[in-house]
Amino acid sequence: MRLDARMLVGPLVAALVLILTLQQTMNSLHRAGLWAGNARFGTVRSDDPYGRLDQSIARAHAAAPGTGLRDPFSFYTTPSVAVHHTTTPVVKAPKVVLPVLTAIISDADPRALIHLNGHDYTVRAGGLFDEYRVISITRDQVTLDHNGQSLVLNRPLKGE
Repeated sequence: MRLDARMLVGPLVAALVLILTLQQTMNSLHRAGLWAGNARFGTVRSDDPYGRLDQSIARAHAAAPGTGLRDPFSFYTTPSVAVHHTTTPVVKAPKVVLPVLTAIISDADPRALIHLNGHDYTVRAGGLFDEYRVISITRDQVTLDHNGQSLVLNRPLKGE
């Protein structure tokens, strides 16, 4: 196997790029003080360039309350009046959704199909669904009990 100079160029360039990248990364980490490998690089401590400006502004504001400065964005000054707003919460009555009788199946064991809150229920006499108890099912109506109150659902007519 003979070594050709063209075959070595690609790996040599890749190795060179890797070495330069590692060197720059390590130098940056050293300067930032995040790498304590070699002690060659000293930490550079610089003063805050805005420190003196912040101090002078703080001194100017400390002397400001007695000088009678005005707000430059208002045309005149008005005495401040405290306004208290009281709000009463609006309580909406809950929307009452009643069950709808869809169909009645009359046979030896009558059943009814009832639609309530997006659900369809198949019920028998004495059964429970949602918050309702089924009292009776006849050919034309279903009687329900809801918290002690009786509710009668009539069979839908053809065409409804």
